Amino acid sequence: MKLRITAGEPLPRDLADAMGTGTGVRVWNLYGPTETTIYSGGDAVAPSPAPIEIGSVIAGTQLYLLDAGLRAVPPGVPGEVYIGGAGLAHGYHGAPGMTAGRFVPDPFSGKPGARLYRTGDVGRWRESGRIELAGRADRQVKIRGYRIECGEIEFVLRAHRDVHQAAVVAATRAGDPALVAYVVPRPGSALAQPGADLLEELGRTCASRCPST
Repeated sequence: MKLRITAGEPLPRDLADAMGTGTGVRVWNLYGPTETTIYSGGDAVAPSPAPIEIGSVIAGTQLYLLDAGLRAVPPGVPGEVYIGGAGLAHGYHGAPGMTAGRFVPDPFSGKPGARLYRTGDVGRWRESGRIELAGRADRQVKIRGYRIECGEIEFVLRAHRDVHQAAVVAATRAGDPALVAYVVPRPGSALAQPGADLLEELGRTCASRCPST
């Protein structure tokens, strides 16, 4: 038996089918963010055309699909993925505000101080008893393994003296994932003038205000 294991990004069905080609090959899909010590679930991928699932929960871990009130959603209904258990991190070093927003009190645990990690992933329970992912609850995107908050980039762009409004999205350019920014110049600003080098000017703004990767 040959095992081919994927993790870190959502697994497309066409890639799973291509990886499973061959005699005695099994494809495993693992799921779990860094904040939960990498992996929280995983299992063999069912043959096409079944949806890709994130698999069975590993020992010492709990997976929940909850609504905005931290109530469990019924099978088939989308909910945000929350993770608890022994692998959960304590939070983000030196960032109490960010920690409070993502590591929330666990309403299902009887242990004092127990927390759940709010992943931002949206999923639904399937009849198999496993979770099928269905997008994000926020605007975070992932490009080449890096988690990116589009809202943070928009904030920097809007801070430019000549920008009235900005929107940032993930898109595919020439077959590769990329960030694309759309801006509305302020009336009468330098960016609104014919021939203004918008890309160069905004590039300097982002380079000076956004932390390097």
